[in-house]
Amino acid sequence: MLPYFSGKIFSATEVSRSKPYPDVFLYAAEKMGFLPQECVVIEDTPTGVRAGVDAGMTVFGYAELINPEQLRAVGASVVFNDMKLLPKLLDQQNQH
Repeated sequence: MLPYFSGKIFSATEVSRSKPYPDVFLYAAEKMGFLPQECVVIEDTPTGVRAGVDAGMTVFGYAELINPEQLRAVGASVVFNDMKLLPKLLDQQNQH
C-alpha cells in the first residue's frame, strides 16, 4: 500500500513539537493543501485525539484497544472499534 501514500506520510520529526500539540496535523493539512476544518484525524489515544481536536479537525477515535469513553472525553466526535467500519463512517462524514 506504500505507493498510495507516497509523499503523504508525515511525522513529528518534521515539526518542532509532537503530540499532544497539533503541529503534525496542521503541517500535514498545509502540505496537502487543506484547511484544518476540511480534515479528519483517526487516532487511538487520548493524546492524539486531543491534538486533532486542538488542530480544529474532526477526530475519529479508534477504540479497539482502549475504553471508548476515554476518546469521547477528550473530544472524539466519532468513536468506533472496527476498521472495517471506517469507509462507511467517512462517507457519512462527507455527507454532512
